[in-house]
Amino acid sequence: MQRIADAFKQVDWPIPPYLQLGGFLSPLTAAIENAPTQDAKLAVIRERLASVYTGHYLARMYLERYSKILHVRNFARQIDQSIRTYFVVIPLP
Repeated sequence: MQRIADAFKQVDWPIPPYLQLGGFLSPLTAAIENAPTQDAKLAVIRERLASVYTGHYLARMYLERYSKILHVRNFARQIDQSIRTYFVVIPLP
């Protein structure tokens, strides 16, 4: 687990909860470690996490989990806005 923690520290990202250790996190850790530059490491994490947190997945989590959990549902509006914002593509100048 320390190896995974060290790899994720390199890209300044917390270890994503609810993802399989062997099926997702271990290969992702190896990809981060093997990336030659910091930019390449960041590209790896962006690409792999984007494939996990799809619109369908986030919508399902919002409807079936986040809006029903007592201590989370008070933030349903903010979570909804965050999910919507995640999928807005605004070109930077």
